[in-house]
Parts: sequence; structure tokens; C-alpha cells
Amino acid sequence: MLDQRLIESYSQWPHFISTAPKIAYAYVKDYLRRRPDVATRATTVEQLAMRRSLDPTTLRQTIDAVNASRSQRQEPPLAGNDWVLLGPAKAYFTTTEGGVAINEQFQVLDSSGAPIVGLYAVGQVGLGGQILWGHGLHIAWAITSGRLCGRALAVRALTVS
Repeated sequence: MLDQRLIESYSQWPHFISTAPKIAYAYVKDYLRRRPDVATRATTVEQLAMRRSLDPTTLRQTIDAVNASRSQRQEPPLAGNDWVLLGPAKAYFTTTEGGVAINEQFQVLDSSGAPIVGLYAVGQVGLGGQILWGHGLHIAWAITSGRLCGRALAVRALTVS
């Protein structure tokens, strides 16, 4: 849940909510425009609760409890005439870092380090232990590793024939 101050903060660089397909960095307005299933905006907490079929009293009590805690930490309260609720949201791990062990020809290696005949890995699976920390690097590796593997297979096809 974002109040007026947080909405303003998460509406411009560098405070994006997430990365998203066809958007890159997604801000509050992007969620409101493209994801009405998980983004709701209202001028009061009570309106927000009603739009998401939540109990307005419980939501107000929750905000009051959060604000009491924020006050003790000398942080600004959640307040204002602009509220956004994001959710429900589910967290998923769509990838794992590292992938299977591969050699320089992108052959998958078995537990003893020997190539498994006919099995190759590129992209996310063919990371070979690398961890890619930057935005866009996974797609760059998918393109690069696919091309390198294709070259290795082409050379192999020429030398085997």
C-alpha cells in the first residue's frame, strides 16, 4: 500500500516498483494503466478498501498501527489524499542462477565432468556457474551462448562428415 508520498517516490527514477515486459522499469502509473487486476487507486483508505473488497475498518486500523510504529522510529506517517494498493501479488522464482555444468562447446557435463553426448545447454540453463547481476544480461547471454553453441555445432558437423 502506498500513500501520497510513496506514490510520488515510486513514480520516477530510481525508485521503480519492478521490471516488467515491454516497460523495462515499471512505476506506479504503469501498474495502474497496465495491471488493473493488481493495482487500485483512490482518494481515501475507505474507498480503496471497498474497491478491493476489504474491510475498511480493518484496513484503517492496520494503517493506524503502522503509523504508530513509524512514529516511534521517527518516520513520516502514511497519509494524504492519494492511495494505491498493489496486490494481491505472488512471488515466483522464474529462474535459478548457475545452470548446469558445461564445457566450452556448451556440452552438458555429467557428475564426473565428461560431456553427455548430444546434450547442449545455452541461455539460462547454460550459464555454467555464472551469475548475471545486471538488467538485460540474461537475454544477452541467451543470444550470445546460442550463437556460440551454434558455431560449435556447425564446426563439429563439418569435421564429423
